[in-house]
Amino acid sequence: MCQLLAVNSTEAADVSESFSCFTRGGAVANPHGWGMSYYDEGRKLNTIVRPLCATSCPVAQQLCGPHQVKTTNMVAHIRFATQGQVCVQNAHPFTRQIVSF
Repeated sequence: MCQLLAVNSTEAADVSESFSCFTRGGAVANPHGWGMSYYDEGRKLNTIVRPLCATSCPVAQQLCGPHQVKTTNMVAHIRFATQGQVCVQNAHPFTRQIVSF
């Protein structure tokens, strides 16, 4: 079963340790991809998605380092593939662009 981690805070918080614990605790049972979306301190949305186990992915391990992600809003997901291929298109979170006129 997939697992989710979310942070919502009024003050910017360092979520690297939380993400590190999350990936260590769940990624072995959920090896089919991971992703994280967060707003950086400039309020730009960053979304990182990989179709790899988070514990063996260099990008995920870099995000687990001290003070790598400081944000007020973050959601992370680790995937266990019960449907679909193991690929970046099936990993979450994903973003959508809403077009307005």
